[in-house]
Amino acid sequence: SDFDRLFYAVCKMPYPVSGRKENVQMSLFDEGPSIEDAVRDEACRLYANIMIAKAFEDELKTDDKTRKLLYEIEFPLVITLDAIERVGMNVSYERLNVLHREYSMRLEDLSARIFDLTGMEFNINSPKQLADVLFSEDKLNLPHGKKSKTGAYSTGIDELKKLVYKHPVIKFIIDYRELSKLDSTYAAGLVRSIGDDGRIHTTFTQAMTNTGRLSSAEPN
Repeated sequence: SDFDRLFYAVCKMPYPVSGRKENVQMSLFDEGPSIEDAVRDEACRLYANIMIAKAFEDELKTDDKTRKLLYEIEFPLVITLDAIERVGMNVSYERLNVLHREYSMRLEDLSARIFDLTGMEFNINSPKQLADVLFSEDKLNLPHGKKSKTGAYSTGIDELKKLVYKHPVIKFIIDYRELSKLDSTYAAGLVRSIGDDGRIHTTFTQAMTNTGRLSSAEPN
């Protein structure tokens, strides 16, 4: 786990608790870990936390800049983010549904244009089917680039942009992709994340990006 790696990086020794998996399906005849084992594991985890904290504390004593950042910005921010997560963000279910209907109509129009320009119907969201339509000799036969991991020619945005002036359908495919992403991630996607209180409760992370910016998950 990430904590195992952190402990090893800081303390230069393996994490003291075995990687016994929790929530594993056990036989009715299995007794499972004893109370003594569980208590010992938790004591080891606590001690490991203390060891890491002590190592970082010693390091901070000689680093005024980092210590100020930690105690004056990062730690107070934990309290603020916790409050934001608990309160959640008000989201209009009705407005998202209006956007979803609007995006769906526009996607249908783009699909019709794409099918008309290619002369066939196919799953636009399937990179394999799209590559077949764009690059096969018996279809559009457009110049192709590198192959993807699946073995089909890549239909990534960089490859599509190279083909914009090769065929008018490419612009509509790019527009379709962008709109489809908006719809699935935000219009339709956020609706599924609205809680019983009518608000979205995401989880913010302070230390997951290399640039130092905040990120969030479930939903992003």
